[in-house]
Amino acid sequence: MMAFRMEETTPCGAMFDAFKRHCGISHKQLAGLILSDRPLSDGRSAASRASDRTWLSHFVVHAPVGVAAACVFLRLGYGGATRFGAVALVWRAQHDLRADHRLREQDVI
Repeated sequence: MMAFRMEETTPCGAMFDAFKRHCGISHKQLAGLILSDRPLSDGRSAASRASDRTWLSHFVVHAPVGVAAACVFLRLGYGGATRFGAVALVWRAQHDLRADHRLREQDVI
């Protein structure tokens, strides 16, 4: 019998998974908020690649520890705090929508 190996979870993978499972924020949404706007060696920024699922998965979400360079992430500070505030707003909006939907379901029953 062939044993299947579970893919090891990377720190970035765990973070993206936690935001997706517990906050309802997609990988693309989160990437757009936390990836840097600074250009990389090819002239494109990491944030501009947020919609490229293959790049995002390979170079950020599932990249081995040490491969996802710090330059792809937003520098923490005022800009970082602003972006993480946006993450909180996205979560809150989605949370409110789910709560509103549950209330409507209760009204119907």
